[in-house]
This record gives sequence, C-alpha cells and structure tokens, in this order.
Amino acid sequence: MNDIRSNTRRKLKERCSELNEHIIPEQKIKSQFDMPNKLGLLLGVIAYGIEEHVLELSSLLDNDVETFEKQLEFSTKLQILDVQHSLTFIDRMFNFYIATFHQKYSDAESCRTSRQNSVSSRPSSAESIAGEPTHNSLSSGVKKRDVVCLFCWNTIELHTSHIIAQKNANPLSDDENSVLTRCGLQNKHQIQNGLLLCSVCHGQFDKLKRYVDGVDGMLVVKVVNEANDNDVTSEKYEEWELKVDSIRVVRGAMKKKFPDRQATLDNGEMPLYFVDNNAAIQPSRAALAFHKTACLIWRMAGGAEPQDEECSDDEELGPVNTAELKRRFNIHESTDTLYS
Repeated sequence: MNDIRSNTRRKLKERCSELNEHIIPEQKIKSQFDMPNKLGLLLGVIAYGIEEHVLELSSLLDNDVETFEKQLEFSTKLQILDVQHSLTFIDRMFNFYIATFHQKYSDAESCRTSRQNSVSSRPSSAESIAGEPTHNSLSSGVKKRDVVCLFCWNTIELHTSHIIAQKNANPLSDDENSVLTRCGLQNKHQIQNGLLLCSVCHGQFDKLKRYVDGVDGMLVVKVVNEANDNDVTSEKYEEWELKVDSIRVVRGAMKKKFPDRQATLDNGEMPLYFVDNNAAIQPSRAALAFHKTACLIWRMAGGAEPQDEECSDDEELGPVNTAELKRRFNIHESTDTLYS
C-alpha cells in the first residue's frame, strides 16, 4: 500500500507543478477553496485515506488534464439536488472524510442524501424505531460510562458528542452510511459512537481540531498541529502548544478528584479513562480512526468552518491564559514532551 501511495503522490506532483506538500494552504471554508486547498485535500487522501480512494485517484491522474480538473470542481447545491448529476471525485472525498464528521457542514451543503427507498425512508434523528438507540439513550449511556470530559476531565457543561456527526435535518447520506458500516455500527446513537466532552473539547472535536489516537494500546487525546512541518518558531506552533498545555493544566487540577489517574504519561501522552471499562460499550476504535483521518486530511487542506453554521451548543472559543491557570491551580512547569 505504501508503494501505491508513493506512486500516486508522485503522479499528482507531476500533474500539478504548483503543489507544495510541505506548506499548509491558507485556511478557507469549502466554498472558497482554491487549488492549493483542493490539492491539500488530495494529498491528505493519499496519505491517510482508504486504499480504494487512493487507487481511484491514481487512475484519475492517468486521464487528460481537462478530465482531471473537472473532477476537482465542487458541485453546486442545485447540481447536488439534480438526480441526473454525478458527484465529482472531490465532492465524494469531501463528503466521505469531512462532512461525515465535521458538524459545521450541513447535509444540504455537503452531502447528497440517499435516493434509495431503503435509506430515504429511514427515520431521522428526531424519530426512532422501537428498540433502536436514541439520542437520549446515548446521552444517558456516555454519562454513566465516562462521568467527566474524556479529554480534559472537566465536569462543567458536559455534552454528548457523536464521533460520526449527528446531522439535524436529513436522514443519513450514502457516504455517512458507508462509514457507519465500515465501523461496524448500525445507528449514530449507539454508545460506541459517543463521547462525553465539555463544551470546549466538544467544539474542537466537531471542528476536527482534536481527535483520539491509539498509542501503545491506549486511547489518548491529540490536538491538531497546524504549523508547517512542526515549525517551532511559528505562531501556529505556539497556539498548538498553548492548547495542549491548557488540557494538561485542567487535567492536573482535576487529578485531586481522580488520584488513580495519570494526567500525563512519561511519554507526554494524555490517556483517556472510562469509569465503566466494559469492552462492549467502549467507543468504536474504527470510528475514532476515521475521525482522526478526517482531522489530518482537513489540516492538509487548510479547511475552516463556515461561520453561519455554528453548532448551538458550542461556546465561543478564545485564547487560554495557561500561566494564569497554572497560578490558580498551583501547577508547576512540566518537562514532558509535547506530541502532535
């Protein structure tokens, strides 16, 4: 598979002379994506996407320039609603990797809902079939399993967060249903698709700025580093350090309530802890892996969220004064290594 990814990356670089895989494009919303953003998204698919998409892109790069460039044009809303219109390659990649997880992009903007009766007749999130999980059952389940914010251990303004995003208006799209199937899930409200997060961590998770990774068999929280190749002199890198440090400060302060937990491991990682460790109700690792992939692809595309589609339960996020937090909670400086 590594050879396929390397070969596809080479063909993309040969086709697009302006491609610079070491520079993250200027952050823009999807409707304002220019060629660097689109190429960044393709690079992300090559680096982190599933094999079938990398192979499809490799085949697409064998076509003439006009055919290739047409597949890099996003469809308009009117085109998406037209049953005769075929979604472009970049439409489908955005739908599969980004819209499935990014709460700020609605179905109407990003996804074509299924036109097949078997899916379109499926009840929306506001409805339920007897015996199927509901939002209320998910919320109750994650509160019992997690108790506090899984990322920072905060106990204030806790939210039920969906890994595969919950859309409010429409039934499941084809692409979301495909991701659910790949993750072994049948319903977005299964407890395996939920996390208990505070309002700040929830907002960052839904914007693809924080994710869960597996390290040495443990689940750990990660903050997306948007600096170019980890340029430690850039403002983006400093912002990333502050965000990581702010999580550590809160975990360190909350450790008084959880003396058996480690806020930060010796390797610098911040592990997730569950009050109920029943394996049958743990978050789906496959869903978390897909969400991580979405975060990394969105980073490479320079993606930003539209301001007119704010989630109602997200609080405005401002800079964190970590020095003040440390003084307040008497937290001493740590020499732990930060990880991206």
